[in-house]
Amino acid sequence: MSEIRTAAGARRRPVVVAVDGSAYAQTAALWAAEEALRRGTSLSVVTVVESMAESGRLMAEALAVGAGHPAAPALALLDDTATGLMKAHPGLVVEQVGRMGEAVLALEALSEDAAVLVVGSRGRGGFAGLAVGSVSMHLALRSRCPLVVVPQGHRAADHPGPTVVGIDAHLSPDVLRYGAGHVRRTGGRLRVVHAWHPYPARSAAYVSDTDITARRAQERIAERLAAESRGRRALRAEIKVLRGRPADVLIAQSADADLAVVGSHHRRLTLPGAVGPVLHELLLHAECPVAVVPVR
Repeated sequence: MSEIRTAAGARRRPVVVAVDGSAYAQTAALWAAEEALRRGTSLSVVTVVESMAESGRLMAEALAVGAGHPAAPALALLDDTATGLMKAHPGLVVEQVGRMGEAVLALEALSEDAAVLVVGSRGRGGFAGLAVGSVSMHLALRSRCPLVVVPQGHRAADHPGPTVVGIDAHLSPDVLRYGAGHVRRTGGRLRVVHAWHPYPARSAAYVSDTDITARRAQERIAERLAAESRGRRALRAEIKVLRGRPADVLIAQSADADLAVVGSHHRRLTLPGAVGPVLHELLLHAECPVAVVPVR
């Protein structure tokens, strides 16, 4: 994939976006282009043609055969998408990448060398094989880099809303770091949210205990946030410890958000191939793009 380097010579990994001709993918491509510019890196636009053929043969074969090749529409899609993005964003470096094979496996492989992988919340199926919702759900488990799922119709606001970071009991520094990085790139503010669902209250002592639990959670998050900000530009940040089902709380918080950020604990999942219930509901119902960060 294309390389852009920093002034010190360090290589910057590209933003990778999957397209399939759907409106969902087009929205994702627009978000990905803006993210590449924010990061000062290149954009790789990818389409995958479902086939048993060797993945590396798509571009060479289709170019040699021309319009009669089954993958010709995919290459036309890549070219149209790249041209449109470069026209909208002069100076953006865009690479076109075609693959044959299973969409999830191809995108997982590309995620190994990506800064972030971007997909639409739905696909059209068709030649690109992006079945409705399935690719984003599977990649939430398998992507080697942060995955951003963009809902159809999303449009960036004139002024960025808060970046909502959903923190569970593990207080993952990876999740908080990703959210803080997005805030620094956009100039927005950070909203760290911890949701908890208490059992029905049975006594005054119980109510007191829940208040203590909430206060301790806020203190722990504040400590982690201070550690993340140490030695860096100060962030505008707020902490919210809210009662309720985590999925419901995060979906509600996404209403005015620029981005929602959550972690994916790959190794803690009990059912292979199934995302956790909170992540599943958030990917289906969030009103803003959702970043899923692999947690080590």
